[in-house]
Amino acid sequence: MAIDEYFADREPLDREIFDAVAAVLADCEGVDVEAVSVGVLFRARRTFVELRPRRVGLAVSIVLSHGLASGRVSRRVPLGASGVANFLTAKSATDIDDEVTDWLLESYEFCS
Repeated sequence: MAIDEYFADREPLDREIFDAVAAVLADCEGVDVEAVSVGVLFRARRTFVELRPRRVGLAVSIVLSHGLASGRVSRRVPLGASGVANFLTAKSATDIDDEVTDWLLESYEFCS
């Protein structure tokens, strides 16, 4: 489905968080953004960032070669040789700060 359609019946805050993530990745080549029933996927050669709705805000999954040692990360899921999915919650667009920006760009490099 189209991004606008996906966010049409969601909180405006969720769209703002998406827009902040999309802005970070806008200059990355070969990134496809796909809205599916469970969230929004950012893909290069494979999915490297996922945004999924929560009661407040969006869960952000960032695939890296390693688990992040940060209190912002609520869960780490090993993906075998494919890396580690690191989960955090963004409750507003300001949560997509310099630290998260670095992780998003690192994830793009790792997965593309």
